[in-house]
Amino acid sequence: MHSIERCHEMMDTELVRLAQSGSDTAYNVLMQRHRGRMLRWSLEVTRERHMAEDVLQDSMMRAYMLLGALREPEKFLGWMKRIVRNRAYRIVRRGGPYAKELPFAAYGSRDASSNEEETVEWRIHTLLSASRAQCRDDNPLELLLRYENEQALYRLLRLLNRKERGMLEELVFYQRTPQEIASLYDTSSANVYTTLSRSRRKLQLLTYQSKLTQYLKERSSGGEKRRSKQLGIDSLYFGEIWDSFALCVLHAIQYKDSVRYTLPEIMGRTGLAFRLQVKRTSVDAKAVRGIHWPAVYRKALRRLGYQSASIGDGGKVSSVSDKLMEAYAFVQQSLDAGHPVIVWGIRVEYFALIHGYDDQRRRFHMTGLFEGTDIPYEELGPAGSSELFVLSLGRFAEVEPIEALKAALTDVIEHAEGDESSPNTEYAYGLAAYDVWMGLLDLGKADPHEHAHLVWSTASSRYFAYQYLLELKKECAAFGMCGRALAELAGEAAASYLEALAGFQRLKTLFPFPHGGRMDRSEIRKEGVLLLRGIRDAERSGVSRLKTMLQLLT
Repeated sequence: MHSIERCHEMMDTELVRLAQSGSDTAYNVLMQRHRGRMLRWSLEVTRERHMAEDVLQDSMMRAYMLLGALREPEKFLGWMKRIVRNRAYRIVRRGGPYAKELPFAAYGSRDASSNEEETVEWRIHTLLSASRAQCRDDNPLELLLRYENEQALYRLLRLLNRKERGMLEELVFYQRTPQEIASLYDTSSANVYTTLSRSRRKLQLLTYQSKLTQYLKERSSGGEKRRSKQLGIDSLYFGEIWDSFALCVLHAIQYKDSVRYTLPEIMGRTGLAFRLQVKRTSVDAKAVRGIHWPAVYRKALRRLGYQSASIGDGGKVSSVSDKLMEAYAFVQQSLDAGHPVIVWGIRVEYFALIHGYDDQRRRFHMTGLFEGTDIPYEELGPAGSSELFVLSLGRFAEVEPIEALKAALTDVIEHAEGDESSPNTEYAYGLAAYDVWMGLLDLGKADPHEHAHLVWSTASSRYFAYQYLLELKKECAAFGMCGRALAELAGEAAASYLEALAGFQRLKTLFPFPHGGRMDRSEIRKEGVLLLRGIRDAERSGVSRLKTMLQLLT
């Protein structure tokens, strides 16, 4: 047997080995040697002296029982710290001896005598403990969710390495600037920014995955028996079309027990064939962003008879936002009801159609542009664009042709004259957008690829405007006494848009897609400006005919 004096002279590793061989003296010396340090670890979590003492006694007993499993005696302190802190966390989660009514001292300021920095875990526990006081004991689900959230936070912290955790703590809890953090870590500000950005992405990704897992658990345990759904694809459109939203609508209506619209009807009735929005500062290939999607698209779909619903507006959504979980529920509920869902920005910046899901495999079935594929659930979140917009056509109700036409003409005219609601001030709309476009082209403020995209996509829209007006000319004969006059006006408007389309065909040769042609040559740009002026004037004439049609109808 070793005397207590001899044990006091030993290193920790020697004492651990002796304690593992059965020496209570060695174990007691270990505990006495580090008691003050272990109490500080406990206080950092509990923030209350009596609770910390209880944690310490419990931890010492647990360490005595588990010491034989410690394979690396030189790591005793780290091993002991984990035991103390884990026991402290467990007591704090349960509310401690005070249950939910923690004494004021438990929320006191940081112990100035402590040599160790306040940790991220303690901050989390303080916040959770404070909010726990408002959690009702008679609501088991609420208690469960709080527990799950806390566990998710621990997983987040374990995902970061020591440097990442340290910098994040300095930034969030001590409000230090990146320059101050760089000085503390003897590194550059750029390195601090990089580390913090990487930490943020890690935290967001794990939070997102935790929320998704929790959502699927709740869906499964909530009595939801359906775990998958697949709507079959009957046909795909393979003609030239640059408006991916209209293409998705065409594909989506095949699942509906309703009228089968042609693509010119969809583009015309919704007004998409007549739209133009140009960014005021530069030509933007994705000018579709200038549309307030929920307002414009849902209003347009009503003219086809669909009472659509949507979530998001195409703007950035944080990967930790509950809005993403709402989107998952929306997609699955819509599919369960037999309604496919139009979604933005999965893998490419176009609209696509989700027509199936599988919870077990965590995958959506999607048709994007002209191909079908399976994608992981996560691609609706941070792995994708995180620019959230999902829309379901919803129920169909027959629309009176005259009422649909009146609504469509009203919207086309309002857009052309810049009077539509909810505009994005960064963009010019309708006929005024041509003036902005001409100015940018004349000054050479247009990237060749971006400009070519705008030329070709607008040319595609005007082709469908022309086709729709030709179809409308035939249909107007059924509109009572004014049918002949309406048909003549529709024919004249079609002729105007055919003239505009001819101008676009010439523009397409000047600015071929995708490389955009010789935008550096001023004579080519000037010719483009002249063509755009002629297109604008032709469309103005067409809009005038449409206004006369609306007057006849009203």
